Parts: sequence; C-alpha cells; structure tokens
Amino acid sequence: LRLRVDDDGRGAGEGAWGSGIVGMAERAKALDGELTARNTGSGFRVDVRLPWRATGV
Repeated sequence: LRLRVDDDGRGAGEGAWGSGIVGMAERAKALDGELTARNTGSGFRVDVRLPWRATGV
C-alpha cells in the first residue's frame, strides 16, 4: 500500500499534538514499511509504503 499526502504548510493550529514525522516513521517501520517526508517549498509531502497482507476478511 502506498500513500502520498501533501499539505499546505499552515500547520495543525493551536492545541494540535502528536509525534510528528519521527513518530509516523517509527510506526511505518514497526509494520515493515517506510516513510519519507520533504519540504515542497509550500508545505510538506509525506510518502509512506506499508506491506499489504490479505487476511481473507
């Protein structure tokens, strides 16, 4: 599974919290995936690859 998210660089606003890019990368790695992020000049681009395992559900 591959995902790409682009944002406008304005941030999440007051009261937002989280682990940021480092936390997202750690979660992706824990699932045998990878995450990259880069500044686009007008925001950020995050690409993530996660393995897809069919469960038969």
